[in-house]
Amino acid sequence: MIIYLLVFVIVEILAIICNKVEKNKNTKIFAFMIIMILSIFAGVRDLTIGTDVNVYGANWFQIACDCQSFEDYISLINTTDIGYLFINYIVSRFTTNVNVFLFIIQLICNSLVIITLYKYRERCPFWLSLLTYLSIFYCRTFNILRQSIALSILFYSIKYLYKNKNLKYLIAIIISSLFHYTAVFGVVILVLKRICESKSKYKNLYLLLIFLITIVSVYFIKDVIAILYSIGLVNVKIYNYLFIFVNENDVNIFGIDFFVKIVFLVTIYFSYKKINEKEPLTQFLFFVTIMEFIIFQIKNMILYSDRIALYFNYFILLLLPQASFNISTKAKERLIVNAVLSMILIFYWGYKYVYAGSCDVYPYTSNILGI
Repeated sequence: MIIYLLVFVIVEILAIICNKVEKNKNTKIFAFMIIMILSIFAGVRDLTIGTDVNVYGANWFQIACDCQSFEDYISLINTTDIGYLFINYIVSRFTTNVNVFLFIIQLICNSLVIITLYKYRERCPFWLSLLTYLSIFYCRTFNILRQSIALSILFYSIKYLYKNKNLKYLIAIIISSLFHYTAVFGVVILVLKRICESKSKYKNLYLLLIFLITIVSVYFIKDVIAILYSIGLVNVKIYNYLFIFVNENDVNIFGIDFFVKIVFLVTIYFSYKKINEKEPLTQFLFFVTIMEFIIFQIKNMILYSDRIALYFNYFILLLLPQASFNISTKAKERLIVNAVLSMILIFYWGYKYVYAGSCDVYPYTSNILGI
């Protein structure tokens, strides 16, 4: 646990420097150092760190190393995630070291997320958005290798939502889908954004209908998927993914996830008006966060359904830090809120990844580092 906390403290200090130095100073070097530290730390880990590393991570990379062409490689792997296979194959052309491969995967994920957080650091305090990423998502990237790339691509592409470049966002969804097919849910995010920015007098009615449909879907989702599977509209891979291949460790953390998400929503709710004065996508970000909370409840019935909720959850990295800093205009009260929120985030990370053993990232070991 100490090694994780040490790395987190180092990168948080660098993030604070990014926020504290004068605006005309170039702080990109500190952001670059954060990316490299987090990527190297994840890259040099042993292959026992991260559940999926030994499911398709190291195995698929080794197959790539043994193949003479990309066509031969994809013929041996039963997946539609061509983008992920392409990275495997490209890396295998210049090294057979799996740790280099893991480093590159992490470099892609961390770069896209942290560049985005850095870009919006004046609106969203960089140190707090980074802490949110470290506490909720960073360790999970050790596990869900393919989807982590898809998630980071879509999160990076939020800049297209800010600029109303919807076609580019659709292209980003297509690219993300090459790494994990669930990225198609990015289309839902785009639709929600268009509705939230609509000037139609029925906008709130549309949002309410989406809200109610989502709740009903959550309640009946298990039965619906079972029926679709029985008539052949859901393939066996998806059915097994949702119902058969489960990790019971994750079931135990449902309560802490529920509690933390409630705290986040309450914090955002009480800061909504102040955030709305500065953040052009406030309604969209808040509604997406609520949708994530509802969709996440499916996890109580279908364990891996939270993989879908993740596409809505990454936006909390931009909304929660703003909520924390705008909940009060008084410096002392703001300090208290930030301190409490930071402690909740750290507690959440400790409970989920250390105590409950989610994603098999604890204890951290590395033969390369001698740990």
